[in-house]
Amino acid sequence: MALEHQPKSYRAIMVSSTFTDLEAHRQEVIDAIHGFDFKANVMEDDGARADADVIESSLDFVRNSAAYVAVIGHKYGQTPADATRNPDGLSITELEFNEAQKLGLPTLLFVMGEDHDVKQADVEPSSTKRKKLKAFIDRAKKTRAGSGVERVYAVFSSKEDFTKKATTAIGRLAIYFLKREHVEALAMTGGSDGAATPISTAALHAEFDRIVAVDPDASAEQIFEIVRQNIATRDRQIAELHDIAAEDNRIRALQAAVEEALRSNDDTATVAALIEAEAAINERRESDARSAAGLANIRAEALLRLLDWQGAGRAWREASALLAPFDTDAAELMLWHYTEAITVHGQVFGRPEVIDAAIEQWKNLVDAALPDQHKAAGLQNNLAIALTIQGQGTGGSAGVRLLADAVQAYRSALTVFTKQTVPEGWASIQNNLGNALKTQGERTNGEAGLAVLNDAVNAHRAALTVRTERAMPTEWAMSQNNLGIALKKLGDRTGGEAGLALLAEAADAYRAALTIRTEQVMPIEWAMTQNSLGNALKAQSVRTDDQTTSALLAGAIDAYRAALTVRTRSAMPAQWAMTQNNLGNALAMQAEHEVGAAKGVLFEKAVDAFRAALTIRTEQAMPAKWAQTMGNLGRALENMADAQLDPLSNLQTAKAAICDSLRIFTSEHMPNDHDSATRCLTRIRAKIVALDNGLPTDT
Repeated sequence: MALEHQPKSYRAIMVSSTFTDLEAHRQEVIDAIHGFDFKANVMEDDGARADADVIESSLDFVRNSAAYVAVIGHKYGQTPADATRNPDGLSITELEFNEAQKLGLPTLLFVMGEDHDVKQADVEPSSTKRKKLKAFIDRAKKTRAGSGVERVYAVFSSKEDFTKKATTAIGRLAIYFLKREHVEALAMTGGSDGAATPISTAALHAEFDRIVAVDPDASAEQIFEIVRQNIATRDRQIAELHDIAAEDNRIRALQAAVEEALRSNDDTATVAALIEAEAAINERRESDARSAAGLANIRAEALLRLLDWQGAGRAWREASALLAPFDTDAAELMLWHYTEAITVHGQVFGRPEVIDAAIEQWKNLVDAALPDQHKAAGLQNNLAIALTIQGQGTGGSAGVRLLADAVQAYRSALTVFTKQTVPEGWASIQNNLGNALKTQGERTNGEAGLAVLNDAVNAHRAALTVRTERAMPTEWAMSQNNLGIALKKLGDRTGGEAGLALLAEAADAYRAALTIRTEQVMPIEWAMTQNSLGNALKAQSVRTDDQTTSALLAGAIDAYRAALTVRTRSAMPAQWAMTQNNLGNALAMQAEHEVGAAKGVLFEKAVDAFRAALTIRTEQAMPAKWAQTMGNLGRALENMADAQLDPLSNLQTAKAAICDSLRIFTSEHMPNDHDSATRCLTRIRAKIVALDNGLPTDT
């Protein structure tokens, strides 16, 4: 069925902790909750209750909340006696935690660190309770019982550290609810294709929470796409289940249990039912190995949806081992499927340890396939993709080495996949090679870097000789977009008319891509390319005369505003903030070319854009990007003052913004940004002194 519609109210957040030892911490998190316009559900608001009512009263607080916050110190807390409702003698906090997990509430966990100052009276005196406290903390850190996957939690070393982390987390929770509402709306309307998604609200929330627990910055559209892919995978698995022979009633009943769990989107139940079904098949005879392997494959995919990639890997290797004695090709394909799946999983969820495992597995598959050059070349391409993903996410010389290895693997594959023999495969590898070279060139200084970027441009142009607009429109648009990115990078680093021509070519490539990547058909890709077009036009404007500059900046502003119709704050907060920052820069640059009232209006719009970006780019969540936008805001305010728009007030606000940015832009860690901000601050201070003395502020 499609997602059912129901009223949403996200006002109440439960705060759960022991009281006397954490009273000050509780007040800090309550203040943060109220600061983001939520209601704190806390025992301070409840009257005194008899011990027999404490459990029900506490659990009612949880049931009437939309989210749950646990703060755990060095005391276990009250353990109400109730043989029926609390047979294990758990603390109120642990009972509340269990109820929140049963209800699937979004959970924030804060654990007091060992270096936190604490009074002796605030340390648990009972050895039995200390053991229970440790077990509770260890269990609370897991996304589910018995899982190897840890939830996102914070360890705090002081009350001040707690305040900072709690405020950041509650702010993220506010964004979480906005994003979840957007995913619910997409599930009801079907997103861009208009087909409603067959999933219950509870199942959708469970999928949503699993994804954001690992990747909090995933956009609503990205989450929705993962959910849709998971539903499609389950539908495929149900079809595969029907193809697996079941020769007795017990196995048929177990297969029915697996199908019921799949249709309920309950991957935990799916895994449990599959383990029992596999065991039943294995009890019969060796000829049932293919059926057992099919069930192991379904189990592996369910485990991966539960984010247990290591358990999934074991299941896929079991499936391969079952097939190996009688079908080596099928056994090899199972390992191939396993490695592809964890490569995608590692990329989607930003898990470098998973990509590392995928790289090693691809290398093993290449080595095993080497007698077959064609097979080995296909595997080299997949190895190169994994190396590129890892290289793009790895800084310093280690990242450059990974990218160089990727380039080598792509070029090795191209010696077998030629344009004449496998044109579409050759073009795909050329496109991948161009992406790896682009990133490698960005990280390589001097002439060597320019040469690598030029190779990237040539690789994308080569791909376009096969990926034509008529024959392969979607792939053509992708390669045009990638060509635009490489040309922009090369143009930025090339001086004079040659560099300006490269930037113009980049803009043309983006415009070409936009003829296929339309807002109606490919909204996310359209918005991404619009943002990139804005960047290319803005870069061009810096190198042209006034009249052309104004036209280019107007085009950049239009492109950014177009992107923001899809990159909304609720659906794609990080991308929305980035585009707002870009828009602010373009508006401030355009203001420099205006006079009179128009100049002031544009500067004010630039300041509004920067301030909008800063609602997402916070110091706690995105420190470097926050400092960058604070610097942009400071310079825009300085320019407003230079235009005699409330000069003293704007200069003072500009000074504060630049001073704030220097908390992140330190001389040790970001020396270039530190020097630029320091020069700007010196200039602003001089202008304030000049104003105070009745002197002109021109410097």
